[in-house]
Order: sequence, then structure tokens, then C-alpha cells
Amino acid sequence: MKLRVAGWVPVTSAEGPHRRFAVWTQGCALACPGCCNPELFDPNGGREITVAELLRHIDAVRAEIEGITVVGGEPLEQIAAVTALAEGCRARGLGVLVFTGHRRADVERWPGYAALWTAIDTLVDGRFDAASARGEMRRFVGSPNQVLHHRTERYRSADLWHGEALAELVLDDRGHARLVGTPSLVRLAGRALTAQSSGLDDDSTDANGRQVCTSGGLCYSEPHMLDSQTDVPTEPSTNEEARDSRAGQSARFRLRLDAMGRLIPEIIVEGDNNKPG
Repeated sequence: MKLRVAGWVPVTSAEGPHRRFAVWTQGCALACPGCCNPELFDPNGGREITVAELLRHIDAVRAEIEGITVVGGEPLEQIAAVTALAEGCRARGLGVLVFTGHRRADVERWPGYAALWTAIDTLVDGRFDAASARGEMRRFVGSPNQVLHHRTERYRSADLWHGEALAELVLDDRGHARLVGTPSLVRLAGRALTAQSSGLDDDSTDANGRQVCTSGGLCYSEPHMLDSQTDVPTEPSTNEEARDSRAGQSARFRLRLDAMGRLIPEIIVEGDNNKPG
């Protein structure tokens, strides 16, 4: 079974509780205004990967992570493949967190939903609401209207979802640096990085009128421009599992806001925010 994805990050602490493998599915018919990842709307974008192959990438960093997060795009548009991925991770003892723009009440009667629900720990539902996102209070959730539905106790504790908003600069599946985490903070960090590397001010566009600041997660309004200017140099490797493993071992950078609204980078030491216990 195949899943169409935009990409994945082998190890991150910014896409859910503890350290996680995060995968972004490709394609979303909802197309919420102000979405962090408009490049993921196109159902023909990204690339296909078998669930078995994706599980091999997860196995490569299994010792470094507590669970996986599936975001998009819209994961439920590929519900059968996402379910197969969730079942494979659950069999490995990993927690499973899935985000959807649909309301749970609307998808409960969908073919395949019951199987997905039994394979995951928590579903985060609701469209991204850009107008209210500036007031977001929960970690890992894009806008305050989105609801947490816990099937198990694994992520039920409210303490896991409250705290300092995070963005991280991490290595993705292609060995490129990517900003991931809380949408508002990712945008702010992306503007700062892009302005510094391109000589443009925070809300600039290039000569063709294209927005050059980052959006959220893996994807950007002008991804190739940001990639070419802010990639972290790494040793070339054609072995994707080796890159996954290296990402789990590499130093990662957390970005936070100080009391003056300035971005403060912090090196995340190995084992920081790792598995519970």
C-alpha cells in the first residue's frame, strides 16, 4: 500500500508530545484560508512511498522516538494508507497522533474510519483558523478551535499540551534543514531567516511577487528559495536510512520567543524531551 507524502522529519520535539517521527501527507481538498502548508493542497504533488518503506525509516530511529505524528495536507484523504501506517507503528509500541481538518463527528461514518480510530491514540480535529491562531495557547495545535480526541490515556494529560510554543530547525528525509513546530513561531522564524539570507525585509516578496517567508511545517511559500539559502551542510548520502539515523543523532535547534519578542535559539541536547520515564 502506498501513501503520497510531502516528506517527513525523522526526529522532532515540535510536532507533538515527546520526540516523534513526523510525516506530512500530500493533498488537501479543504484548502483552509491561511493554511500553513498550501503547497500540500495539490493531490498530485509530493511523492509516493509504500507504507512498508516508511516503516523502515521509522525503524531506523525507533530508539530515538516515542511515537509518530501524521499531519498534512489532509491525512484522512488517504485513510487506508494512514491506517496501515498507524497499525504498523502501534505494533511497534509507538504512540500515534493524527491531525485532520475534518470534525470527528463528520468522519465517524466514513468507510475506514473505525479501523483508523482503533489504531491511533489521539486525533486532533478541526480546520485551521488563521484568524484565531495568534491567540493559540496549546503546544502543537495550530489554532484554538481544534479539538483533542483521546482514544487512549497516552496523551490525555493536559500538561503535555500546555507550555512554551516551539519551533525547531531539523533535518528532514532529504537531509535538508526544515523549520517545524507552532505555526506562528515557524512563520516568525522563517521571516527572520529568509530576510537575513536574502537581504529582504520581513514581509518582502521577490521580483516575481512571490512570498519568500516560510509558511509552516515542511513547506514554504517559496520552498526552493529557502532551501537554497538555509540548508544545513551535511555529508552527502544516498542512503535514506542513514540520513534518518543521522537526523536522530544530530544536534537540533529549538527556537523560542523571549519577553521582548526576540527569537532565541537553543541547542537541544541529546535526550531532551525524549521518551517519558
